[in-house]
Amino acid sequence: MWFLTRLMPIFSWGIKMLLHLGVRLTIFGPMLLLTVRGRKTGKPRTLPVDLHEHEGRRFLIATHGLGSWVYNLRAGGCGVLSLGWRRQAFTAVELAPEAGGPVIKGVFGPLLALRGKR
Repeated sequence: MWFLTRLMPIFSWGIKMLLHLGVRLTIFGPMLLLTVRGRKTGKPRTLPVDLHEHEGRRFLIATHGLGSWVYNLRAGGCGVLSLGWRRQAFTAVELAPEAGGPVIKGVFGPLLALRGKR
């Protein structure tokens, strides 16, 4: 499994470049580039994320645990989503666990029900 940790930065860089060029990608949801200011440095940080829709609202879900982007978004409260030349600034609101649970179930329930038939 050591090779996965070495390949992930290359894989992530490739996805970032495709999204920067405007190529639409989907893994768990439509992928976009998220840019947030670093909470310590103040420098803009950009990474690919999945954007999920549920009941007419859009959500960023930390599917791989609390990464730096989560802490940066919490600290800054806003960010920019982009795909190619299209950019959209937004203000983030963190959901309480009671409100977030149904969203996660609504987003990932159908994906899990497919059992790999996607």
